[in-house]
Amino acid sequence: MNSHGFLTKSVEKKEIALIRQKVSIFLKSESQKSNYYKNISEKIDNLNDLINPVLFDKVNNLLANSNPELSQIELHVQEAGCPGIPPHQDNFYHHIDPLDGLKVLIPLQSMDKSQGALIFLDNEVNSPVLEHCSSEFANFSSFINKNIIDSLKFTTTSYCYLEGDCSYHFMNSIHFSEGNNTNLDFYFLVYRFQKPNSKTDLNLRSKYEKCYENHLKRLK
Repeated sequence: MNSHGFLTKSVEKKEIALIRQKVSIFLKSESQKSNYYKNISEKIDNLNDLINPVLFDKVNNLLANSNPELSQIELHVQEAGCPGIPPHQDNFYHHIDPLDGLKVLIPLQSMDKSQGALIFLDNEVNSPVLEHCSSEFANFSSFINKNIIDSLKFTTTSYCYLEGDCSYHFMNSIHFSEGNNTNLDFYFLVYRFQKPNSKTDLNLRSKYEKCYENHLKRLK
């Protein structure tokens, strides 16, 4: 099974409009804006409203679990002219079984790769976690070197999201973005679902911790 997929007309447009307005108000109140807010649900309420029963059932089916936990909601801010997101796998950060977690990406406007939407390599859902290097990118501590990406020879997929569309990707999905090449700002939310009682891969966690330590040194 492919590590990512696309769901059309899965989110109510009126709910997106309400959340987009809240995100806009929040960002205007920020004295120092960031390109990434790890736990945006601590700042903005009712973000769960975008996950309607039909979409939640789809998550249940993909994870083969009747009651996955919503572990985190992230806000990605793709400002006009911003650089891209380096290639990575989320499971390098979360270190669980690749079938135990799923992320749902919901843009708050129509969006494509020219505006900062993610580009996915067409790798299998249970592909191994590749070697990651520490980065100098704030909020993106680790990345996969280009020579490794090129050696895989995977095709890529980028989605053109209309308002109400969303995508999903499993933990070992390899993805990146090419940045926002327009003069407008774009936003998307990422909802992380995880099976209850998922076990941590201690070896992978150790690799991540070492990489993160080096990342912090490189930011100094």
